[in-house]
Amino acid sequence: MNFTEKALAISEKIEKSYNIIITSHVSPDGDAIGSMLALHFFIKKHFNKKSKMFINGGINNNLKFLEGCESILRYDDSVMEDIIGADLIFVLDLNDLSRLKEAGDAVAMSNAYKVMIDHHLEPKEFADLEFLDTNATSTGELIWVLIDALKGKYDKRISNALYTAIMTDTGSFRFDRTTAETHYIIAKLLENGADPVKCYDEIYNQKTVQALKLLGMSLANMDLYNNGRISIMSLRKSDFDKADAIEDDTEGFVANTLSVKGVEVGVLITEREKGELRISFRSKGKYSVREAAAKFGGGGHKFAAGARTLNQEFDDVKNNIIHELDNLFI
Repeated sequence: MNFTEKALAISEKIEKSYNIIITSHVSPDGDAIGSMLALHFFIKKHFNKKSKMFINGGINNNLKFLEGCESILRYDDSVMEDIIGADLIFVLDLNDLSRLKEAGDAVAMSNAYKVMIDHHLEPKEFADLEFLDTNATSTGELIWVLIDALKGKYDKRISNALYTAIMTDTGSFRFDRTTAETHYIIAKLLENGADPVKCYDEIYNQKTVQALKLLGMSLANMDLYNNGRISIMSLRKSDFDKADAIEDDTEGFVANTLSVKGVEVGVLITEREKGELRISFRSKGKYSVREAAAKFGGGGHKFAAGARTLNQEFDDVKNNIIHELDNLFI
């Protein structure tokens, strides 16, 4: 099926469903939250149907300005019951149920019709219908494609949500997948009420003093390897304690690894609670980092990927990352 046929099939499923669930991955970014909200409001506006949204974890403070965030539930036993009893489940901005952590088990167990809307490579087979385009800038772009194919109407809530989704996943429209089509979509969102000044300001200009102190520490902890082609920033739990910062405060830090002249690949390693390390990989576009992320159980895009490790020593993981990235330049 082409996208129009898939959109019509999704429309038919929505029409026949009474218990609709929308979810996305843990540590949701702007694309995840924006896409969820846009789909939620579209279903209400176009079909006059309710849907429930949930995530496994919290929402970054810089995304809470988006209308509807207060309606996004955190995964618990009552949400699990809703998932099991659902007719239709939309899984957004991920292609592997493990990205939902324990909530993925409930989605897998549910007899609901499952729709995956995503733009990442190498999807796992779990959905009844895949609305997938690995060349899309974002899941937000695919939600726009879905709404447009169904000749849906936009309002300010949908437009701001999709603007945020696309803006954040394109690095404010500077990543390589940003095309004339991207800007056409953005123009349509602006025509329908998106506020680019507010969206940018809320996302990027509302940092706390604690976040800025933590950023200073991360810059001080930056090291260069492989003749200056690899940049690695490290944040230990003690850094968070010293800055009185939280995990959400690291949003956007990894981009600084690529701001150093001569660097081709950058990494941010963050030490979290319970022996977990979060690893963010970035590339300027010449070298793919997705394969390196996969070595640590992660994945993502060619030039932006991530991974998590459990119960491994920080220095050991860092050294293994350096070894993997060194192989890019052989």
